[in-house]
Amino acid sequence: MNLFFQTQTHMSFRLPVGSLLLLLICRPATGQFDEQELSSGLLATYRSGDHEVRRIDRSLAFAWDDSAPAEQLPVGDFQAEWAGQLLVREPGRHQLHVFVEGTVRIDVDGRTILSGTAAQADWIHGREVELDFGERALHILFRGNSRSARLRVFWSSELFALEPIPHYLLYRDAFDANLELVARGRREFAALRCNRCHQRANELLAPPAPALTHTRSAVSVEWLADKIARPAHTDSSARMPRFSLSTQEAQFIAQWLLHSSAPVKPKQLPESKDVDRDRERGELLLMATGCAACHQFDAHRPLHRLAGGDLSNVGAKRSLDWLYTWLSEPERF
Repeated sequence: MNLFFQTQTHMSFRLPVGSLLLLLICRPATGQFDEQELSSGLLATYRSGDHEVRRIDRSLAFAWDDSAPAEQLPVGDFQAEWAGQLLVREPGRHQLHVFVEGTVRIDVDGRTILSGTAAQADWIHGREVELDFGERALHILFRGNSRSARLRVFWSSELFALEPIPHYLLYRDAFDANLELVARGRREFAALRCNRCHQRANELLAPPAPALTHTRSAVSVEWLADKIARPAHTDSSARMPRFSLSTQEAQFIAQWLLHSSAPVKPKQLPESKDVDRDRERGELLLMATGCAACHQFDAHRPLHRLAGGDLSNVGAKRSLDWLYTWLSEPERF
């Protein structure tokens, strides 16, 4: 079903003073390893037979397909349980929805407001309930078979249409330093795509790095050599490991990559009648489109470890024609 991708979000920005204060209190402090930063996410417990795994899940969107819900568990029947708090920023009538394959039950403040079973992936809608402003106790129980199981949790209200429950509204009851360290390690392991080389049983393979097919059309040999020799120098958010190559060795690799790649001629950037005005409009579009949610540029910081690349010095890497083509027709590359 494509309903998940076709859903449009209509958010309300009318927050009472109390909501704003609570959001400021709950907002994690960037770059600090403390309880305030690490209080987000739900406490998850996965069980299969005699095996049990506890961890922190920061979202409620899962498609296990033919893999176990955790690397330590065998493939087969399992039970998953999430416990914590759901922050309600606007009081009113709310409704929970799930796109699920398996059996699910959701309790809010001790009341069961959604339950059901779907033998094949389908929607189940809960009953409408009145939710007051503040943190509401949330408990989710799911049973399925990891050969074919999925769960995505949505909500809607009088003020907004169907949308996934945002990760920044999910909190858990207690701080556990060991689980926090494990959660950080898990995020780093995923961000650095360690399992492209080090894969364990019952683990989904991480996505590959960007293709190098059209390297010649994308970057200069000087930039590429510097990237290979000093990844963090060209991009402060780079996740490519440093291989301790000499400058000459990096140049050899860069020359080979550019020589063996397939060139693609980018579209020519149309001539601007007012460069300064177009730059201002471009900056406005950059912010309005949400690019800063993933990319770092100037004083803006990426929000998570799996964020997009650093755009602060993208002019040293890409030409205007390349950027214009990538934004207007990315499939060309």
